[in-house]
This record gives sequence, C-alpha cells and structure tokens, in this order.
Amino acid sequence: MIISPQIRLSTVVEMSSFSDTVTATGEVDTVTTNDEVPVGVFIDPVSGDLNLGLTRTETDSSVTLSGVYSGVFGTEIKYFEEELVTSDEALTAEGFKALKEKYPDLDAEGKVVQPSVTNDVLSIPTEPPQTLYSYISKPPLTITVRYNVKVYYHTELTSVTSMTRAEHEQEVVRDNIQSLTSVFSQIVNFDESVPYNTIKAYYPNA
Repeated sequence: MIISPQIRLSTVVEMSSFSDTVTATGEVDTVTTNDEVPVGVFIDPVSGDLNLGLTRTETDSSVTLSGVYSGVFGTEIKYFEEELVTSDEALTAEGFKALKEKYPDLDAEGKVVQPSVTNDVLSIPTEPPQTLYSYISKPPLTITVRYNVKVYYHTELTSVTSMTRAEHEQEVVRDNIQSLTSVFSQIVNFDESVPYNTIKAYYPNA
C-alpha cells in the first residue's frame, strides 16, 4: 500500500485556510498476487479532538483535512456580551461582588456579568454580539500537530463493502480487511496579524 504524501502535511498558519489530501494506492499483494483495494481512509489526532476549525472528508482511497486551525496556541481572549458591564476584577468572586455593588442599578437589571475567557476565537458566539477587550498571545508560537492516518484495504477478487467511520471508531475487525496506520505531522505557525484580523472580524467598521 502506497501512502502519498508520506509522513508530513503542509506547513500552515493559524486562521489561514488550507486543504491537504492523503491518498492510498494499492500494490500487488505478495501472498495472494491480487491487487490491494482501499476501502476506507480515516484521519484522527494522535491526542485530543479534531480542531474546531477543521473538517475531514474521508473516502475509500483518500482523506482530506481542510479548514483553519484556531485556539492551538496559548492565546487568552477575554470578552463579554455587548451593552453589559464587566471588568478583569470580576473574574474572581470577590471582584465580581465588588462590581455588582459599584453598579447596583445595572446589577438589578442583570447587566453586570463576569467576563468570559477562551483560547479559541471560533468558540466566541456572534449572537448576541460580544465585546472583545483583551487578546494576549503566549509562546511557543510554532506547534506540531500529529495525526494517525489509517487505511483499510482488501485483496479479494470480489467487491468488499466500504468501512464506515463508526466501524473505524469502534475498531471493528473484519476477517477479509487489513489495515495500515501511518503517523503524519503538521506544523502550525502563529501569525501576528491574527489578533488584528480577529478584532476586525467582530468590528469590521472599527
């Protein structure tokens, strides 16, 4: 079984669109002398879940990973719903109590809130509108993400039903299907324009 490309996906920049395809091509099996026929190619992170900004398209003979990486660096974004009141101090229980006491009328209207903190801009809701008031990026500003790419194939003369993602995730073993797993890596770089572009996405007229 030939896997192309081998070992490495393209180097990408956070929040920049990309699309990479890994293709499996069968060879002649040395035991049966029949052709190897792929019946499913699946990609999964070696650890954790697939990034929120990514999608995968899996077929019998290829898998495509596409989209944008977000929240993969030590980013700290603070935000709150527009037209409400908050502060950094409100992140603690004592500070939140003090803020409510400072604005009793607004608190009575439910307009005094604690800020939300995330490392992933894609997790910030757009409705209702939010105010982003802090965006801090922390090193390292280059990371390597690793994936397992698993190819299922057969060498039968008759057709074989394709593997499904459910079967793959449940580690179903079929007698007439073999598998091969390769580890791929992908380098993701931080772009200093990401904070600016993030803010502009929320405030295009600012």
